[in-house]
Amino acid sequence: MYYVRKANKFGAKKTKFKGRHYAGIAAEIELLKISGEVVKVEPQQTFLLFGKGGGRICTHLPEFLLTFKDGHQEVWEAKGYSIPTWQLKLKLFEDNYPDIVYYVITPRERFYGSKKRRFA
Repeated sequence: MYYVRKANKFGAKKTKFKGRHYAGIAAEIELLKISGEVVKVEPQQTFLLFGKGGGRICTHLPEFLLTFKDGHQEVWEAKGYSIPTWQLKLKLFEDNYPDIVYYVITPRERFYGSKKRRFA
């Protein structure tokens, strides 16, 4: 007898949207795009993360990079569970790309970046 795991390991709920699998925020982003708030949506944009000495540490592949009509950019990421590796990548991302806002959506809350500034 085999055990089949039905849920995601970290609690994220996958949804299929326009032929790709995402963690449930793709429909919300599509509404922002239809309303005209978002000009460009880039799924799974690769970001290189560097340390203080300038050496590359790792890469980060968030779910969406959004460009809004006023020109600012935001990264949107849905997380079911926050693991230490991701927390380290988040801090490196904020250090390397201070002009891009990192928006995190968890099952319990929504916040901007590692400082958990609440989204109203």
